[in-house]
Amino acid sequence: MRIEGTAVIRESERTGHESANQGEPWPWEIGLNHFGTRKYVFTLEVTLPGEAPYVVEDRFRVPKKAENLGLFDAGRKIPAGVELPVSVDPRRRDRVEIDWERWRSSPGRKEAMRAGRAVAANEAMRRELDRKPKLRDKLRANNRTAGLAWAEAVRMGNMSREDLERQLTLEVASGRMDPADAEAARRAAGG
Repeated sequence: MRIEGTAVIRESERTGHESANQGEPWPWEIGLNHFGTRKYVFTLEVTLPGEAPYVVEDRFRVPKKAENLGLFDAGRKIPAGVELPVSVDPRRRDRVEIDWERWRSSPGRKEAMRAGRAVAANEAMRRELDRKPKLRDKLRANNRTAGLAWAEAVRMGNMSREDLERQLTLEVASGRMDPADAEAARRAAGG
């Protein structure tokens, strides 16, 4: 009898011939079904009922349907940050099986995938900007001015506070805006 639990993907790497294209499929590979699965290396933070979380790294076969959110989203990889249903061998806690059918039928799957992909994209942008400090500084200077313009748009009623917050959060998460400048824009928006 296996123990049911959850696992959050901390690191996700698609393996095989696709990794030559930075983990993404080549354009001609999208839609190809390599025996119905893709291979990944996941670092998982596993949580079982009544126990402290622990980390497992292993190779997993992932059904292609588990990656896809729709027709135009085929071939995009499963990002870090996604929580999956798992079962664990009680004698070997490192033997983790992902319940892909339960994952595919979960109501919040698409939103979790989109959120995970957004986080991955922001982290990739931040890493790129860390390698290019002049570009990062230029973008941050531009966004300092833009943040104040967005705040003015909120005060004038041309932008909602929610839209302002969404934009500031995106710019800070991607590294294109200094958090202090985002706070200044929030204060300038008032109320």
